[in-house]
Amino acid sequence: MVHGYTGSPEDLASLARVLGRRWGKDAVCNLRLSGHADDTMPAFESQAYENAIAEAVASHRRRGRRIILVGHSTGGCLALGYLRSSKALPDLLVLAGTPAAVNGSDLTRWEKHRQHLPAVPLGDVACMVTYINRVGLSPPPGAFPVLVLHGACDDLVSPAGTSRWRDGRCCGPVRKVIIPRTGHDLFIGPGSRIALDCIDRAISDAVLRPEPATSQAAASIGAMETRAAEFMATGCSRAHHLTNSPAAARALGRSLRCTAVIETDPFQLNVEITSRCNLGCAHCAREHHQRCTKDMEITAFEYLLDLLPNTFTVVLVGLGEPTLHPQAAEFVACAARRGHRVGMVTNAMALDEGLSRRLIAAGLGGVTFSLDSVDAETVAQVRAGTDLDRVLSNIGGFLKSAKGTIPTAVFTAVSTRNVHSLPELADAVAGLGVDAWMLSDMNFASNLSIALAKHWRPSFGTAIGRAIQLAFSRRLPVLSVRALEALGLQSHYHDYLITTPAGLGHRSEDHHWCLSPWQTLPVDVDGNVTLCDCQPRAFLGNLFEDALGDIWNGEALQAHRRAMRSATPPEACRICPRF
Repeated sequence: MVHGYTGSPEDLASLARVLGRRWGKDAVCNLRLSGHADDTMPAFESQAYENAIAEAVASHRRRGRRIILVGHSTGGCLALGYLRSSKALPDLLVLAGTPAAVNGSDLTRWEKHRQHLPAVPLGDVACMVTYINRVGLSPPPGAFPVLVLHGACDDLVSPAGTSRWRDGRCCGPVRKVIIPRTGHDLFIGPGSRIALDCIDRAISDAVLRPEPATSQAAASIGAMETRAAEFMATGCSRAHHLTNSPAAARALGRSLRCTAVIETDPFQLNVEITSRCNLGCAHCAREHHQRCTKDMEITAFEYLLDLLPNTFTVVLVGLGEPTLHPQAAEFVACAARRGHRVGMVTNAMALDEGLSRRLIAAGLGGVTFSLDSVDAETVAQVRAGTDLDRVLSNIGGFLKSAKGTIPTAVFTAVSTRNVHSLPELADAVAGLGVDAWMLSDMNFASNLSIALAKHWRPSFGTAIGRAIQLAFSRRLPVLSVRALEALGLQSHYHDYLITTPAGLGHRSEDHHWCLSPWQTLPVDVDGNVTLCDCQPRAFLGNLFEDALGDIWNGEALQAHRRAMRSATPPEACRICPRF
């Protein structure tokens, strides 16, 4: 670890402690650059600094260590300078608050930042600026991964310059994370836990090496789903996290490891990009919670994706209607460019021809249409505000534009209010030409009064049976809600088929199916993470304020995972059809 020219090892002390606990204290070298032992400012001696880095690296190499370089501020430039002169290839380079170039406005910020600190001789300032600009324009030879960390509130090195690191200044893959509400001292104060967690996780990924079992699993999953094969081909860490996810285990027929602590990153990210909705569905959780009207900024969405590079599936879903976001297509494109499989759940009211084409062109990888009935009276009761003709026309228009290139499904929330209209709906859904029809009984305690499981009648079974029979006769698979987070579904959809009416209203007293707390991260428009989509008010933390690791393996989620596997699962789980 290399501190900046006017900094000290104390700037990186918290990172040294975190990495020391993970890898052992002897694995961490927090350099003190020559002349930085007191309060006086030493001369800027770039060669001496590079030599110190070289000596530390050589010491680790002699012990058979692999090398991770972390440079804070000017320390990142010194690390780059060392790599250029030595032609060494680290397993990972972390540039934390590092300038890619320095101009006049940068110097003004630098002087303001140091106004209460010892003065730096003008000649040394000139040497430092020359060195930074020279190193930034001349990338080191060889390719290696680079993590660029920057504080959104950095008053010394502008975060706007971080994009330059992707402009040929580094030959390997570059991941950039701009941490909200964080200044130049990334490892001290607000946002420091996020910065520490990002580096810790990035190092764990960097030291991974391909294993035969991972390669075999990746090949099997890739054969099921082309997008997964493309995703895993972009990095060893992506293959590791995807093949070891619960969804992959289920797709490959392996036994599940539902432990309290998860060693892999989330398989799926469910993001609410807007809290606005154009319907008033009686069974929706938003009917019981006051929400402020808000659209997520695309920069916030990019930040979430940068935090979760190994997450395969990104779904635009939540208590808001994603197609109401004026930049919905840009959100899809943003995730698709990074290699994620992008899904969307929509009521299709605003899904006109133009938006459909933009979403498809942006790289949408799957869409689920919410449709509970085609009986006008029933629709008015369960989905107030729905223009049924418009919805059916929009779905048909989307399917026509997609030309069978995008997996599609209709999702139906079944209750005592619409169960008798299912046969008519089955006929309509089959006529649309979607790939699957997914049925679910009610969740949420507030919906128990209309849940099939609580009020089962023989007539319900008759209506459901007729609907299933009609759908199957039209070659339309009828799937359980348990298929929502599946991987390679087209290859093993039979595992999720609803074949008997009673299956729709069945509840289990112990855990069999739900994998959400082990693989899915639901995030609302404000960045709040919840236990699961079925408990939208059970907050675990906020990704703009808290570290991902502190949430994903925090005490609350660990306790919930243990409770789900216990003899007395949480009530919210026992009433949920996915459990």
